[in-house]
Amino acid sequence: MVKKEFKEFVSLVKRMREAQEELDVFEYKHEFFDYKGIMKRKELTSKVIKLESEVDEYLEKMEDLK
Repeated sequence: MVKKEFKEFVSLVKRMREAQEELDVFEYKHEFFDYKGIMKRKELTSKVIKLESEVDEYLEKMEDLK
């Protein structure tokens, strides 16, 4: 793998982990019975799902290069 691609992948994985941690902390500290809480959780969950999908796509691309 090219060094630039590796750095991009590492950066993507780090962002995904940070998003997952942000969601975990939010879920631990907040109740979801108000509109604001529900919308914030939805926003964080969407961010995590988007980044997980990007990581999955990247892994598939790397697998195809084998």
